[in-house]
Amino acid sequence: MKPVHFNIPKTQGTSFHVQKDEAQDFYGRLHQHPEWQITAIHKGAGILFAGNSSIPFQAGDVFMLGSNTPHLLKNSRNTQSEIDRGVCSVSVFFGEDSFGKEFFSLPELRQLDDYLKEAKRGIMFMGTEQEVLFESLSSFMQKQGFDLLIDLLSMLKFMMNYQEQEFINSQHYGAENEYRTEERMQKVLQYSIQHLDQEIKLEEVAKEANLSVSQFCRYFKLHTRKTFIQYLNELRIEHACSLLRREDLSISQISFESGFQNLSHFNRQFLKIKKITPSTYRKQIHTY
Repeated sequence: MKPVHFNIPKTQGTSFHVQKDEAQDFYGRLHQHPEWQITAIHKGAGILFAGNSSIPFQAGDVFMLGSNTPHLLKNSRNTQSEIDRGVCSVSVFFGEDSFGKEFFSLPELRQLDDYLKEAKRGIMFMGTEQEVLFESLSSFMQKQGFDLLIDLLSMLKFMMNYQEQEFINSQHYGAENEYRTEERMQKVLQYSIQHLDQEIKLEEVAKEANLSVSQFCRYFKLHTRKTFIQYLNELRIEHACSLLRREDLSISQISFESGFQNLSHFNRQFLKIKKITPSTYRKQIHTY
């Protein structure tokens, strides 16, 4: 199952696309597109899967994804009350040729061109300046024409000089040959995401990869330098982190919602991966 390839439609009368997504869930399939994507999360919380990495997201977050990076946003429905269910985000998409084939090759834009190449690793924006970036991107829905173009370029300049930003992937991800050769790995990821709160047996996921269990274990360790069980536990702990933002869910409930059938095992894995206990993690979230 190759990641779904999207063609992002341009907004009428513009060279790039601004989009607001508002629904019960974000799109639930791994997908990719040649455009860079900058997204501000207005509502919802969960896990962002991008390239070979997964990180939690929540309302107020801003991130950037590079060209052809397989990704999806899996929102955790249990992080919301019945009244406040649903998700909402505002995104801007622009391609290498959106402003002309030689635009990013201009001498004046050499620094921006270098930054966008590095952005193929994916970038998460952190810290106090995140709110400025969030408001800037969110305002795109009310603008058009020359003002919108100037604001996008100004925002990109702001991002280049942003102090607290972290790469999502340790290496560049998204080249055409990469996602073709990693089709099997993406299928494994898709299956893991869809069954994250359920028991996942090695036999089942090996079947998805069209390999025997022993072949799959060797293949997965070769490509990730970790066992599938280690990888699955990391995904589940990230999911648990998003659920811990809700104070009305007990740690026991969160353990089961994250696919752990044993509370003590959940606590051990959380401490091993996050270096703190779930209760301490929850206290830290609500302290800041």
